[in-house]
Amino acid sequence: MEEQPQNIVQNKEYFIEKGDLERERANFKKALFYYKKAKEYGSSYKIDLGIAHTLRISGDFEGALKIYDKVSKNYKKKEIIADSYLGEALSLKGLSKTEEAIRFLKKAEKIYESLNDDLACAHLFWTYSVVFRVTGDFKDSLEYGEKALSMFNFYNDKKGILYSNCALGGLNRILGNLNESFEYYSKANELAKNLKDKFGIAYSYCGIGNFYRMVKDFKKAIECFKKAEEFYVEIGDIVSFSYTLWSLGVLKTIERNYKESEDCFKRALGNFEKTKDKRGSIYCYLGLIQMKFLKNEDYSNEIINCNKIFEKYKLKWEKLLFKILLSKIKREKKEFKDNILSFGSNYKFDEFPLNLP
Repeated sequence: MEEQPQNIVQNKEYFIEKGDLERERANFKKALFYYKKAKEYGSSYKIDLGIAHTLRISGDFEGALKIYDKVSKNYKKKEIIADSYLGEALSLKGLSKTEEAIRFLKKAEKIYESLNDDLACAHLFWTYSVVFRVTGDFKDSLEYGEKALSMFNFYNDKKGILYSNCALGGLNRILGNLNESFEYYSKANELAKNLKDKFGIAYSYCGIGNFYRMVKDFKKAIECFKKAEEFYVEIGDIVSFSYTLWSLGVLKTIERNYKESEDCFKRALGNFEKTKDKRGSIYCYLGLIQMKFLKNEDYSNEIINCNKIFEKYKLKWEKLLFKILLSKIKREKKEFKDNILSFGSNYKFDEFPLNLP
C-alpha cells in the first residue's frame, strides 16, 4: 500500500530532527545519515542546510560551499538566503578566502537588518568576529564578538553564549590578554559540558590548554590537549583537532622534544592540506621553522612554502607572525615591536617565537 503524503511529511521531519540533534551533539556521521534518510522523502532547504552545516564543521569546506550556493539560488525566502550566505562566509573562512567571506557577510547583514531578527543578527556578529580574527582586524573582531555575546546573553541563547566565549577566548589570547582568555574558555567549557556539546568541550579544552602553554604550565596544557583530542577523535573533526596538534607541536618544541614536535606539525599539515586550510598550513610551517632553527637545520623550504601562500591569500596576522619569527631569529627587536604594535597585541619580544599564540 502506497504511503500517504502526511506520513511522508512526518517521516521527513522526523529524520531532519534526528539529523539536527546529532549535529548539535557533534555526531557528524550520524547527522549525515539522518539527513540523507530524510532526503529519501523529498528535498527541502532544512535538509540541504543541515548537510552543508555538517560538512563545513567536519572540514569539507568546498562541499559545503556548493550546497550553500545552491540553496541561496533555489529558495526565495529571505531567511533561507541569509542563512546560506552566512554558511558560505564560514566555509570561505575555512578556505582562507576572507575577502569573499566578508562580501557574503555584508549581503547577509542587509537581509537580517530588514527582518529585524535580533538573534540572527547576533549570529551574524559572531561570524563577523571569527572572520575578522582571521583577517587580523582584531579591533573589529573584539567589538563584534562582545556585541554577539551581549545579545546571546540577553536572549539566554546557550549555544550562542558558548561559542561567543570560545571566540573571545581565542581572540584575547592573540591579543596577549591571557587571564581574560582563560576566563572565556573556562565559561565555555562549563557550558559545553552542561549542554553535552562534544565539539564545544573539545574546542574549549584546546583553548584552556593554550593558556597553560602560554604561561608554561606544560603538564596542565598536555592534560587539556589530550582531553580535546579524545573528543575530536570521537566526533571525527580533523579541522579543529589539527590546531590542537599544532599547539602540542609548539609545546613539544619548547620542551626540546623535537621528534614528537615534528610529528605533530606534519600530521596537522597533512590534515590542513586535505581541508585546504591555508592558514593552518602557515601555522605548521612556522612551527617547523622555529623547530629547525633550534636544531640548526635548514628551513628554507618552509620559508618558500609560506611565501607561496602569502602570494595568493591575504593572511595579515599569519604574515606578521612569519615576520616576527624571522626577526626573532635575526634578533631584530625594533622590527618586531613595530609589527606587533600595529595589531594592538601586548606580547613582548622574548615571548616569541617559541610561544606563538
